[in-house]
Amino acid sequence: MEFFDALPLVLGSYLTFGAVSRRIRLFLGKVRGAQEPAFRVFHHRALAEELGGSASEEGGPLVIRPPHSKRLGPFPPAWARSEWFHESPPSLREARDLLLAGAAEQAALLAREEPERMEELFTWAVLVRIWADQLEAGEEVARALGEVAEDPALARRLLAWVEARRAEEDRGPTGDEAAARALMHLDLLGDAVLETPAWAALPVHLALLRRSWLRLEWDLFDAGRRLKAAEGKHGESAIVHLLRAHRAAALGDVNHAADHLARALYHGRHDPYFAAPVLCLEGLEALRPALFAEARAILEEAPKIDTREAGALESGPSHRGPIA
Repeated sequence: MEFFDALPLVLGSYLTFGAVSRRIRLFLGKVRGAQEPAFRVFHHRALAEELGGSASEEGGPLVIRPPHSKRLGPFPPAWARSEWFHESPPSLREARDLLLAGAAEQAALLAREEPERMEELFTWAVLVRIWADQLEAGEEVARALGEVAEDPALARRLLAWVEARRAEEDRGPTGDEAAARALMHLDLLGDAVLETPAWAALPVHLALLRRSWLRLEWDLFDAGRRLKAAEGKHGESAIVHLLRAHRAAALGDVNHAADHLARALYHGRHDPYFAAPVLCLEGLEALRPALFAEARAILEEAPKIDTREAGALESGPSHRGPIA
């Protein structure tokens, strides 16, 4: 057989071997823990903090308490003392009440005369719905904001956030579709999404979430180019290091994942969020016992936040009745 006759066979065999090898590694990554919640659920508190916050305990008694999510933990501290939780915020009280009653469109029409306050109020409302696991209501709030805001950027960001939570919770085709919708919203933001570390990293997280057997090569390429963009802006961010670890773990490479997890833990200043993935990777304890012990100690020392006695803020119903 001449060289040029054999070339297609050789190239085909090489490509087939590479494709099969990557899928075997993907299976190993799944078995070793790369699809555990510690990797699947993003650092949503960091997303909230990068959007600012409104800390004010004035305004009378609470209308509702900041919700506590079993998956996401306590409400983001930057927003937990927001004036919007209180009975009498300085302005837009009626719009806030409409949002709590589920009338997002009416609230947007009422609040549009104060654009900056409206954006803060609607961001708070979406946060409340996300932490209360009321994603459909959160989507309604974000869409209502997009209908009246002069700049749709914040609404797109909030819609992407809601879809990201759906992608994290819904495995399979439904989750893949949610991840694709979230990426569509983020891509419309252009370079603005790269301005802060957590939001720059969110598209990479979503690209890794939707990896599948059939389009694995494209998924890895897409995640890689998004990771490169995030690295260009925030190369030493703890979240970016964690995403490097997630990509390595997804392909069954516990050793490289451990290297990146160690860096994430260091740059994350021992945030328990970055310690949890260390404990979920099978084989890492034997490979890096010191790192495993450090992560376990951090999680054991983390303050317990599941009870009111420990200072938790739990969800509670509003003392207001339905608004007509």
